[in-house]
Amino acid sequence: MVSTITPETATEAILQARAESLARSKESDLATLQLRRLVVFRLGQESFGIDIAHAREIQPLTDVTIIPCTPSWVVGAVNIRGTVTTVIDARRFFQMGPRAGLTTSKVMVINCCDMEFGIVADEVSDVIDVPTVSIQPPLATMAGVREEYISGVGPDMLVILDVEAIAKDNRLTIHEEIS
Repeated sequence: MVSTITPETATEAILQARAESLARSKESDLATLQLRRLVVFRLGQESFGIDIAHAREIQPLTDVTIIPCTPSWVVGAVNIRGTVTTVIDARRFFQMGPRAGLTTSKVMVINCCDMEFGIVADEVSDVIDVPTVSIQPPLATMAGVREEYISGVGPDMLVILDVEAIAKDNRLTIHEEIS
């Protein structure tokens, strides 16, 4: 039996081959697409993100105990589930200026490099997945102290922080004695 190729079967074969080709390319694109899961928070009008692997929990900022002889960017210490955690004001740490108040702030407890500390955020808004291909290097206009702590800039000008660089900063270890 001889099969006859008609224009309809030829078109159908071409469309089927194209569909299979497109399906294969989509599968390979998905396999190579890497995502970073980030916790998004705000400091003033700017949005920041940190890798979710470093965020242990988020709590309201309450019952802060002031720690004497610490830099201005150390808010104090809080007791979270029986663990005393030092809290830093990221706005001051990054030299963004002081915040208006701490009444609605949240503490993000960060665990990185064998350290645990809290970062005060004005608002913690979301957890998002960002494709690594959409993350750009820091902008030249992001100069100053903050630049060394930025791993990239994501969609909608989301500043992605390098938590390891922050944790390794010598300023987080305070060696001062009261006599």
